Amino acid sequence: NVDLAAFGGSTLRLRGAANDYEHAELEPSGEVGTLYKVDGRELRAALDHGRRDGLYGTVGLQWQEVDLVADGEEAFIPDSRTRTFGAFLFQKRDFASASVEFGLRWDRQEVDGTGLAGYDDDSLNASLGGLWQLGQSIALVGQVVRSERHPSSTELYADGPHAATRQFEVGDAGLGTERGMTGDIGLRVEAAGATGEIRAFASRYDGYIFLSPTGAEEDGLPVYQFLQRDARFWGLE
Repeated sequence: NVDLAAFGGSTLRLRGAANDYEHAELEPSGEVGTLYKVDGRELRAALDHGRRDGLYGTVGLQWQEVDLVADGEEAFIPDSRTRTFGAFLFQKRDFASASVEFGLRWDRQEVDGTGLAGYDDDSLNASLGGLWQLGQSIALVGQVVRSERHPSSTELYADGPHAATRQFEVGDAGLGTERGMTGDIGLRVEAAGATGEIRAFASRYDGYIFLSPTGAEEDGLPVYQFLQRDARFWGLE
């Protein structure tokens, strides 16, 4: 991580990361059934600007590449490479007894591999939230979020027994971007040095991706298929 002084009192933050990870799924005999390896690289640049008439925030770019390799007779996903490039913006404005914040992020994701039907699509996420101070220790908070999520390589290409879940998982290379709208409202309380919140939320998704049982059996395991359906969620937290 590197922080650099930029123009107008702003700060340019540069970040690079590399991740080399692996884990093994063992058979009842103790032998390695499948060895999973994940090799990831990430670069991120963000420009944080200071307060100007109560407005402050950040804007930036991010690039990520992840190689997934599964070795073993029971590997249920093929080798793949996922590349993501994104741009993001976050702004916040403070007032006397309230604050408003806005976020926007665009991503382009590509997934490919030998013999795979590649995936290539854009996503756009946006959020608008605020806080209104009702008293010295209590505030009303709320947020509206428009979200889009790309399917993972597992959701796209799985086809085999997954020893960790004891399921035979089947992906769908035709899955599209998952889109949702979520709203929440609640109260934030600060007292005796502690902070707590209670919120009510409701979400509506177009093309929600989930793993569903098919009723079939393969290799002695129940078959589960990744599907897309419209869905609604609501609750308290």
